[in-house]
This record gives sequence, C-alpha cells and structure tokens, in this order.
Amino acid sequence: MITETPLKHVEKTFEKVKQGQLDTFALQYINDQQDGKVIVVLGEKARVEEFALNLDVDCIWVHGDLEAKEKVKRIQNFKNQDTKVLVGTKLVCEGIDIAEVRLVLLVGYVPPVSTYIQMAGRLRKAGRCVTLWNKRSLHKDSMRVRNYAKAIREFYGLEEEAGEESEVGRPQVGRSEVSRVLMMKKLEVN
Repeated sequence: MITETPLKHVEKTFEKVKQGQLDTFALQYINDQQDGKVIVVLGEKARVEEFALNLDVDCIWVHGDLEAKEKVKRIQNFKNQDTKVLVGTKLVCEGIDIAEVRLVLLVGYVPPVSTYIQMAGRLRKAGRCVTLWNKRSLHKDSMRVRNYAKAIREFYGLEEEAGEESEVGRPQVGRSEVSRVLMMKKLEVN
C-alpha cells in the first residue's frame, strides 16, 4: 500500500513556453544536462525524427512506425552505449529502466497524471522531469499543470500530507534559469 506521495526525489518543473520556442528551450535543457542520460518525449510522432536530427548531440529516436524489433534494438543501444539522448513519443518511457537517466523532458506534451507518473518514474535515483508546454500542448486528458501534486495524490488515493506544499513544492511556472539564459542571449544579439 502506498502511504506517501511518490516521486518526491524528482525535481518537477512545468514551464509555459511560446509555441515557436519549444525546441529552443528543449535544446537548452539538453545542453545544460552535464551528467547522465536524457529522455525527450514529444507529443506528436511526426516531430520525433525531425527533432532528433536537429540536435547537436548524439541521440537515438523511436516512434510507433518502427518495427518492434527495431524499437527494441534502438532502446537497447541507448541503454548500453554512451548515447546521451533518447527521443520519442510516450512509448520511450514504457518499461524502460535505465539508472543513468537524470532528465526526462516533455516537449509540447502534457500527459494524463498516470502517464506523467510513468514518465517521471524513469528517474530512479534523482533527477528532473521538465514539462515544456503551451496551450496547444493541453488536451482533455492532460493533468492539471498548476496543481500536479494534488493530481498525483488523488491518483493514488492519498490524504494531503502535513507540510506537503513545502516538501513537494509547487511546479515552477514562469521564468526558469533556461528562460533567463535564453533571454540574456537574445539581449546580447540585439
């Protein structure tokens, strides 16, 4: 029986980003991740290959149009090689257990709470689960971005914990460090 809110070891960030800037923010998060592996989850299968090809780092991509044998091969290569980044749709987080994953990055995709728990759960020890979203990322099954801790607690049928606000923390909505870095770079160019 679960008695406390899961995923307390995961730093959770929800950052609202303008539509045309999702990939720029995602690339900055990937480049800033110094240690461990990164899983990038995109909301649309059609974007997976293009996103992966535009990365400046070695990566492996998978999506539903690949044969099952090819998907397994690519995921095993990600697990066993020095490749830092795995890009795909939500299937990249199903059944994957790789201790070196330190960042799960959801780009333009806000999943239902059960899927979010599955994705953030890829971070076995510690790490960050960052959701870069905008209004186009939301759909009828999306979890509530502004109150994810409550959504996770309700999913598991848990009572509110004493001191939960400070222990679990609120999602970071607004300007993150990545936002500030990108804004400073833009100011330097102008």
